[in-house]
Amino acid sequence: MINWSHRDPEVRLHICVGASYESDPAAVRAALEAVASGHPDVLKQPAPEVWLASFGESALNFELLAWIAQPQEEPRIRSDLNYKIAEEFKRRGIKIPFPQRDVHIRPS
Repeated sequence: MINWSHRDPEVRLHICVGASYESDPAAVRAALEAVASGHPDVLKQPAPEVWLASFGESALNFELLAWIAQPQEEPRIRSDLNYKIAEEFKRRGIKIPFPQRDVHIRPS
């Protein structure tokens, strides 16, 4: 194992979030970028990034990548960002889906 950040206190957070297939991916990206850019503990450089990570069974899966300079504060900053993401998605009408299954019952 190599510790690439040995002398550098900056670390990158990865926050995964799903959005409904009905969501506009550009709107989800804008919402996540706005949340990260608005947080005082997220570094401006390197700038936060949003990736469309995968097409899941029930959601478009996005990943927010943001750099912070206080690794010991990572749990609090992650929680702050998660709360803000939930608020921003609600404000913009972006739905976070839950897994759904269709059950078909056949007569015997």
